[in-house]
Amino acid sequence: MTTLTTATTAKFATQLQSSLNWEIKTEEIMTASGLIIPDYKVISRDDNGTLLNVAKSTYTPTPNSRQIEVTERLSEMTGMKIAGYDEFKDGKIILSYLQAEENTKLMDWDMKNYMVIGNSHDGTTSFFIGTSDLMIRCMNQFSSVSQKMKAYHSKNNDVKIDQLLRYFQTYQQERLEVDQKMERMQKVKIDEKIIVALTERLFKMDSEEEKISTRKANLVESFRESVSRETADLGMNLFGLFHGVTHYTTHVSKAEKVFGNVIGHGSIMNKQAMEFADLVMA
Repeated sequence: MTTLTTATTAKFATQLQSSLNWEIKTEEIMTASGLIIPDYKVISRDDNGTLLNVAKSTYTPTPNSRQIEVTERLSEMTGMKIAGYDEFKDGKIILSYLQAEENTKLMDWDMKNYMVIGNSHDGTTSFFIGTSDLMIRCMNQFSSVSQKMKAYHSKNNDVKIDQLLRYFQTYQQERLEVDQKMERMQKVKIDEKIIVALTERLFKMDSEEEKISTRKANLVESFRESVSRETADLGMNLFGLFHGVTHYTTHVSKAEKVFGNVIGHGSIMNKQAMEFADLVMA
């Protein structure tokens, strides 16, 4: 397996590993006196013992070996190369990436396209397959995961994962829908009122609030700088505004990041911005 090669891409790849070389282990919970606590189990790493989850016995974890298998099978099916693996929160969340061999065009902009395969060991996310795009001009990142491409950690999740592999056309349809939406967003002009409305939504600001904290004021100022930068290049339209958000979540926000902003605070902000754009275009 190979890691991402270009220096600029690697900078934002959070040092993707070339392989995933540890596994989870599941054990019963036992008291100091030797009694087993029923209906619960412990999930930890087999390499360093890090605790990943205390879960009910009905919780069915997906081992790393299964994620590696799915990643390799999708690589064979799609011709996309395996770009690497990423760990989040000490291995509680695992992401693997496939990269398209050729860059694509979104209107006039060159894009790098990825498929993301994700799984959690702490129950915070299901096993999923999604898309992730990187705009080369600015290295802004945005990811999308369809509800159809998720398999929850239940007793039938292994069967559901097999179904995800057969539904690859859903991934292709997701890619097309995102591109079509971006093209629509470029045609919708915005003004200061739209920018203020999105800012208030993302930073949970009350329009009647007379004073905000210094910390929030600094965050808002940094966000507005990202918006000004991207709308100056991409136009005073929803497309430019949305990429102001992705610039902020990719390059400016201090929240913990993973490549592609597929999970975490950056993912939440990007999703909120897309939902806002949908409302404006409705």
